[in-house]
Amino acid sequence: VKLVNGDNTWLATARKDNKARTQKQNRNGSAFLLSECKADFYMIPIVCVDERNGMLFSGRRQSQDRIVREDILKEIQGHTLWMNAYSAKQFSHSDCPNLLIAEDFLQQAGEQDFCFVENQCLTPYLDRISTLFVYRWDRKYPADFYLDIPLDTFILQSTADFSGYSHKKIQKERYRR
Repeated sequence: VKLVNGDNTWLATARKDNKARTQKQNRNGSAFLLSECKADFYMIPIVCVDERNGMLFSGRRQSQDRIVREDILKEIQGHTLWMNAYSAKQFSHSDCPNLLIAEDFLQQAGEQDFCFVENQCLTPYLDRISTLFVYRWDRKYPADFYLDIPLDTFILQSTADFSGYSHKKIQKERYRR
C-alpha cells in the first residue's frame, strides 16, 4: 500500500506490483485502486463517527465515551483488539489482555481480529473487511477526516441505541459484506 499526497488529500493505492499500472489507470487514468487480489482473511474494524461520518478534526478525535469502550470490550469477547498508540490512550485503564498496539496494525491484523480505527483510512483494506462496527454520536462535530469507505457497499445487519456517559444517544451499527 502506498500513500500519495496531493492537494492536502491522501490517496491510497494498492497493487501487486508497483511497476504495473492499476486496473483503474488502464481504464480511465485514475491513480486509485483497491487491491486486485482477494484477501485470505478478514478483519473487523470498529469506528466512531458523528452524524456526517466525521472522525477527526485537526488531528484530534471528535469525542470519546467510556460506555462505548466498555461495549467494544464486550463485543470482542476474547478476540484480539488491534489499534495504534493514539487510540491506545483511551484503553489505558481497561482490562483487555488481548489488546495489541502497533502503528501498522491494519497490516498486522489477522483473521477475525478486531481493529479500533480512529485516524486511519480503511479504503486500502476494504477487501479484508468482513464486518464493520460503527458507533455513531448523535451530534455533528467539526471534522476534516471522515470514514472513507462507503457504507452502502455493506449490508446493515443490526442497530442498537444506548445511552453513553457523555452522549445521551449513541447508535451502534453492525454491517456485513
